[in-house]
Amino acid sequence: MKISIKIFYVIVISLASVFQLINVYDCFGQKSQSKAQMDVEIIDNEILFDLISKSDKDFHLILVYTDWCEPCTPELHRIDSAFSSISNMEIYYLYPDKISYKELVVKYLRKNGIDSRTFILSDKYKGNVKKRFVRFRDEICENCDEILGFPSVVLLNKEYEVVYKHTGKNDLSEIIEIIR
Repeated sequence: MKISIKIFYVIVISLASVFQLINVYDCFGQKSQSKAQMDVEIIDNEILFDLISKSDKDFHLILVYTDWCEPCTPELHRIDSAFSSISNMEIYYLYPDKISYKELVVKYLRKNGIDSRTFILSDKYKGNVKKRFVRFRDEICENCDEILGFPSVVLLNKEYEVVYKHTGKNDLSEIIEIIR
């Protein structure tokens, strides 16, 4: 009886290890970003403008969200499902809090099944989350004083001009009309 219980535990532990490996590696034997180490990149206005200048995309949508914002999660999913396959637009998911929250961001994204490229504001922005966001917003967006809460979207064209801006649930049809 004792031997069969030990064998049972060995089998369970072995299966758990196998399932853990299956979750980390995709079917081609490469590490899956969503299950392995997901990277949250640091960003500021200069890095953003550099990414835009090097991009071949015509539009650049910046979606600013927080993990504690109740409408943010559904909006992340709406934006991702509506625009992730659009070839002439790049999406930047931006968490406006401190770099020390990187692991929190990764846990939040994994929990919500989001594996898109994500950024967190650099330490050059000081203050609480709202102050950090407002300073960043003012560097990338002229006349955007009404963009204060979360989720917020700013859509820039290749020339860094703001062609759409909104806080709250976005009118996806309006964005689609702009990028056509």
